Amino acid sequence: MTAAAPAQVRATTVRIGAAMGKTGAAALASALLAAIGTKIIAVWMGPGWVGFLGTLTQTRQTALVAATANGQTALVQGVTSRQGRESGDFLRTALALIAAATCAVAVGILVARERIAASVGLASGSGEFIAWLSVAVVLASAAGVMTALVNAFGEIGRLAKFQLAGPAATAVLAAPAAIAGTRGALVAMLVASAAVSLAAAAWSLGGYWGNVRAWVCAGRFCWTAAGQFVSISGAMAFTGAIASAGLLAVRARIIRQAGLGAAGNFDAAWAISMNQATLVLASMQTYYLPELARAPGAAARREHVTMVMRMAILVSAPVIAAIGLLKPVVISLLYSGKFSGAAELLRWTLIGDYLKVTSWVLAIPMIAAADMRAFLAADALAQAVFLGLSFALAVWRGPAQAAALGFAVSYAVNLVFCYGYVRRKLAWNFRPVAILWFAGLALVVAANR
Repeated sequence: MTAAAPAQVRATTVRIGAAMGKTGAAALASALLAAIGTKIIAVWMGPGWVGFLGTLTQTRQTALVAATANGQTALVQGVTSRQGRESGDFLRTALALIAAATCAVAVGILVARERIAASVGLASGSGEFIAWLSVAVVLASAAGVMTALVNAFGEIGRLAKFQLAGPAATAVLAAPAAIAGTRGALVAMLVASAAVSLAAAAWSLGGYWGNVRAWVCAGRFCWTAAGQFVSISGAMAFTGAIASAGLLAVRARIIRQAGLGAAGNFDAAWAISMNQATLVLASMQTYYLPELARAPGAAARREHVTMVMRMAILVSAPVIAAIGLLKPVVISLLYSGKFSGAAELLRWTLIGDYLKVTSWVLAIPMIAAADMRAFLAADALAQAVFLGLSFALAVWRGPAQAAALGFAVSYAVNLVFCYGYVRRKLAWNFRPVAILWFAGLALVVAANR
């Protein structure tokens, strides 16, 4: 190691910390705002209504994966790894493909609304609520594209700030929706928050609108660029669709076997678990993915992987352990005492969160290298384990607890797969972080006994 190397490592660590600090703080604020809205619905309306809202939200998310071809990551990777005319061709091509997919999904929702409502476990006649989700999907698709462009331009601070708009709108609109006490009011809340998110995303591009217009006008639809976009977004869309549709299937089983109240408890545990994991994942990805895509070689990538893994463990393990020790307090604070059934589910999902965060650090190099075949295999394997255990263990554990346990095991499998990849492709060594990783795991498991 040269004399300058320690200083370079410190500088890189500071950049990672700063990026994670900006997006992590925004993710925390976003989670708190979303929690305020959910808390209002939970206290005023109860677990059944939370279950209904969760079903709508997950249905919208599944449709959004198809509407955007899950192409936000592909946009960031494509724009940051190209220059000049190639960037324009790639951006114009990607926007055309996303626009076509969004229109097709919106029409599909309108045509098949009653069938969709039945498939997700909602009562007959719920198709009108599903139909309105088409509007939310179109708005969210446009917002997602703009957010990806802000990320590609490296405006992490600006991105973090404007991503608070949607959750803030939900927090403000939750009380009127709860007072109205109707399913239509909850749907209106989802559509309105998507509209606010779109406006904020458009505003966040600021002075970069000129760059975007110049790229799009100078670019052309290019089949080569389309193939490059689809090579990444196609794999991301497939894995995203499996994850979202799989979760919808699990939720539908919970609703049919145990009712909307049990689904509400599951949603509470799932949301607490996913939100805190997102605090780390979102903050890492905004810095980590573009940096790896620009890295000049395997040695630089190995260094980034090690530093980000260390940072992820130090951030995630204490947070997850604290939530595990304070499960009843956290559930009561974010929801209400009516959701006590969520505590048992959190035991497993929080352990799964630790495995998910650390496995994601090892999965990002696949995307940075555009090795989507490996990424697809890793994610498909994890989702297969999740779905398989969720249904197989439901006989003994009940559908909700089986899903929570399946989630933890699926990311243990994913972690092993991703480690094998970075070991083979980058010659990355686990030893520098091994003691820290096992200490973090022990802390998380002990806190969730």
